[in-house]
Amino acid sequence: MVDNFPRPTAAAAAAYRAQIAAYQAAVIERLRGAPRKEAIVFVHGVNNQIEDGLTTTATLWHFAGRIGVPICYSWPAGNRGVTAYLKDREAGEFTVFHLKETLRALAGVPGLQAITLVAHLRGPDMATSANRELALYDLGVGAIRVRR
Repeated sequence: MVDNFPRPTAAAAAAYRAQIAAYQAAVIERLRGAPRKEAIVFVHGVNNQIEDGLTTTATLWHFAGRIGVPICYSWPAGNRGVTAYLKDREAGEFTVFHLKETLRALAGVPGLQAITLVAHLRGPDMATSANRELALYDLGVGAIRVRR
């Protein structure tokens, strides 16, 4: 803990940075062959599995002219039963942090000129929340420390 805020261990932080670097390297590799240096990110909605998201991402990319790097952001949706929507909603709230970190890493890719974010059903709520958190952090809210 630092200033009463939990902090990751040095090893965990290093592993996280390594994963971000690997993700960014994969995007850089795909950008080399792209006619436009852009990414299209699709966030699927409720009652969807990763296969649904991948199919939609490929379709969007194809009909957009295969102009950039297609990225499917999948989250733990597709619950079944009477409470399926409520479970998917909670899973959507959980994934906002992860979507934010994915977008932050993507924005840090050298040479990437644009990111198009496409979302469906619960996806727009998550995308809006993630972008809001990124904007607040960039405004300096992320640097505020609680004082006793």
